[in-house]
Amino acid sequence: MLETTANTDLASESASAWESLHVYIHDFDKHDHFLQHCVAQFPDDLLSQIFFVRYWEGGPHVRLRCRLTQAAGRMDLVSYIESSIQHYLRKNSSVSHLNCEDFYAQYQRHHSEKTQAIWYPHQSVEKIAYHAETARYGGPLCVRLCEDHFCWDSSVTLKQLHKKKSHRHSLAFAYCLVFLEQLQLYSIDSWNLCGIRELHPDRRTRDLIIQHSQQRYAAIKGTLQAQFEQLKSAESCPDEVQSLRAKLKRLLPRLHMYSQAPLAGVANSLLHMSFNRLGLSPNEEAQLRYLAVRTFNEDHSHEDHNSPH
Repeated sequence: MLETTANTDLASESASAWESLHVYIHDFDKHDHFLQHCVAQFPDDLLSQIFFVRYWEGGPHVRLRCRLTQAAGRMDLVSYIESSIQHYLRKNSSVSHLNCEDFYAQYQRHHSEKTQAIWYPHQSVEKIAYHAETARYGGPLCVRLCEDHFCWDSSVTLKQLHKKKSHRHSLAFAYCLVFLEQLQLYSIDSWNLCGIRELHPDRRTRDLIIQHSQQRYAAIKGTLQAQFEQLKSAESCPDEVQSLRAKLKRLLPRLHMYSQAPLAGVANSLLHMSFNRLGLSPNEEAQLRYLAVRTFNEDHSHEDHNSPH
């Protein structure tokens, strides 16, 4: 009972400490520019307390979650963030002809459940309360740990957005391999991190992606294995990947100990949000995860006794 009460207090503290702003820019291709030329320009001490998510419901937008733990000066910080966003939007004013009905019709093909058509104007900024996904991330204590990871991941991602899409693919592939490397310590089957079922509930779509991914793996298997070998060496491993490895070595044992949800599920969600921040599509994510699992299993002489089907 004491632990439950403490966790509830942590959840309340977590929720009250966050300011959440949704910045509606009705063109997904312009979100990188906003993140680079507005959010990334915030002072480092503020950036260390911010995470972002790209999302579609209500119109294409970026969700900024800002942890403002000190009451003193809190309103000044919120005012600074809002004025910075408004300045960016005025400087980069644009017109969008995106239509609510057409947009939702396009998205409903990718989502099995019907979604109420909420809609916010292009270049609007809305304060919408942040509700932490406590159950998804293993409970009140673990969601706090994950929020710390989100802030770190967002800060790292902001430094990657000026690079080519191929670099983001390589980075996301490396992230998958590091997650697999660390999760094997908890006897979690590698295919649990494939994520294709979750990304594509439709069996036909899933089969097509797997077929394409199998062909892709056969064509570039040697290149993928060489990249994996580079990641094993501290000298050749990129700094951001080495940092992720160090973060997971501290984070996963705590999640394993305290999480009220399966560790594999929490890890899947953490990895999915990294793909989201990098601006990679569900199809790109599904293929890169598949390639990573095949590469990891090949290296560890695992039989692919399971399958993502």
